[in-house]
Amino acid sequence: MTSDLGVVRLQSDRELVRYCYRVAGTVGLMMCSVLGVHDPRAWRHAIDLGIAMQLTNISRDVLEDAQASRVYLPAARLSAYGVDSNDLIQGAADPRAVSLVVEEVLLMADGYYQSADEGMRFLPARARWAILVASRLYQGIGRRLLRRYQSNPMLGRVVVPWSKKLALVVGATGMWLRLTVRPPRAGHRKQLREYLDGLPYAGS
Repeated sequence: MTSDLGVVRLQSDRELVRYCYRVAGTVGLMMCSVLGVHDPRAWRHAIDLGIAMQLTNISRDVLEDAQASRVYLPAARLSAYGVDSNDLIQGAADPRAVSLVVEEVLLMADGYYQSADEGMRFLPARARWAILVASRLYQGIGRRLLRRYQSNPMLGRVVVPWSKKLALVVGATGMWLRLTVRPPRAGHRKQLREYLDGLPYAGS
């Protein structure tokens, strides 16, 4: 978390995902132990849920972060649309260009949410419902940002209304019921270190 204490500028997707792993993916991994999940097949999915949620946070909070001199959107992606990180800090960035980058980051997040869904079957039934609800509510923030705000985070913080939250909870409950009657499938027990070594957030 010390990386957030000063000016923040991330240059690439690799740096973005590494940051998300450090701040949130590690929490998912620790939660496996808290919840009594010891099957190593679950670990990568727990990490990916943390990454997905943090990507959603970053997409939602672009304006607030910029006001604090923090830009988490990768400079390489911003540059592709003619935006410099400092433009965000100074409030001079083209909102449409920023929206396109946010849309790409949210698409990236959806891939991690999909991986997280694949790991839900490893959770104890009682804990699974709460994690599913949290996942759906976070993903709902990103989808509302895409649909209602046209991916433009400069309009202010996105809020999901209670009616939509209720629908997301119902959907999560449906998935919980399906998973409750479906035992985990057998599969390759990839070791955590092997998994980390193959992903952008591996290493320091």
